[in-house]
Amino acid sequence: MGKGTLAIASVFIGVGTLMVLQMGCEPYNRPLINQCSVSDLLQRDPNELPPFYRTGLPVVDNIGCFLTTFFNDAKSSDLNIFILRSVASSAMAFFIIAAIESTRTTSRLFARWYLAVAVIAQGFGMCVASTLLWLPSLMMGYSGKNKHGALRSGIVWTIAILQLIPTIAVLIMIEGPSNIDTLAFTVFVFTYAPIVMPLVWIPVGLLLYIIYGPVHTIPNAMRTGSRVAHVLYEVLSVASAVYWLYSLWALVFPLNILPSAILPTTLSQFTSLLQSSWSIESISAAFMSIEQVQSTELMSIFDDIVRTAIHPTGKELVGFFLGVDLLVVWLAMILWSGVEDGICTSLRMVVGGIVFGPGASIFSYAARRETRLGGLNHSAYAKSKIE
Repeated sequence: MGKGTLAIASVFIGVGTLMVLQMGCEPYNRPLINQCSVSDLLQRDPNELPPFYRTGLPVVDNIGCFLTTFFNDAKSSDLNIFILRSVASSAMAFFIIAAIESTRTTSRLFARWYLAVAVIAQGFGMCVASTLLWLPSLMMGYSGKNKHGALRSGIVWTIAILQLIPTIAVLIMIEGPSNIDTLAFTVFVFTYAPIVMPLVWIPVGLLLYIIYGPVHTIPNAMRTGSRVAHVLYEVLSVASAVYWLYSLWALVFPLNILPSAILPTTLSQFTSLLQSSWSIESISAAFMSIEQVQSTELMSIFDDIVRTAIHPTGKELVGFFLGVDLLVVWLAMILWSGVEDGICTSLRMVVGGIVFGPGASIFSYAARRETRLGGLNHSAYAKSKIE
């Protein structure tokens, strides 16, 4: 299948996803939008509205009112929290890769206009931005002899440092205290940080251009930029995999499927566990407790997943939106890997995403891709399927 056909298919996926989310989440969105979009929002008593971080700017406060309630509801159940955690690492992968690719000298259209992609992603979801704008632009930009230009290592490091801000905000939002004021501020930071970041790295890029000249005139620029991106992606791949495994454990552990004697839940329990000596009998008894799990507990979470996917209601609609966002952006990145390196790479991303999480699989592929682009090794993988 040609790149043009895949680009068109990606656009149709984006439009279809937008329609599904608009119709499916209407029962949740409409009342909240009506509540948060009132013209006298700034004059209203704070007790009459959902809590949010107030800036005094009408549009910003309207958005903050909606998103703070949305993410507060995203923490309303174990399943919603699991989906939110899964989305977090995938969001970090998409935003970082889109940001870095936008600085590549050969990027075109929306693959180069990161700001537009970030605005659409924050307003309508990563699923829409990735399939409707970013992926088609990336695929249609593969033309000419130099399909992949060099990266400036200084800009890559700048993006990596800047990305810490929304990443830390998201972690505090998900794992931090349940204080609504903390949640409101972290939602505000997460909402606007990806949009504001180009205002920092673009001047950095201009400064590097003035000092060193065009990147294609710099010796070994391709190798240097790819090496920095490769290291960044590898580190984030490991971090995302760890967070995915933690998310799975946090979802499964409350069901008592795993023995508490073997998996402590707090640091003090873990320390006590290390200091204690286990006997064969205690370990055997702990594992035997798995057999005592009631099948209804497993069926309960399975029913929650099915209901959220097929017929969500109330706050389950938040989990539905986040789940669609996660699956579609993962699909977009799988298609990207297939276009660049063939169907076998896409299959590896699928398997890796199931085992280590979608975010880890995306970062892992991006790291291998930079190994190829920068010529960081001489394996058979060194030649692109599209070159």
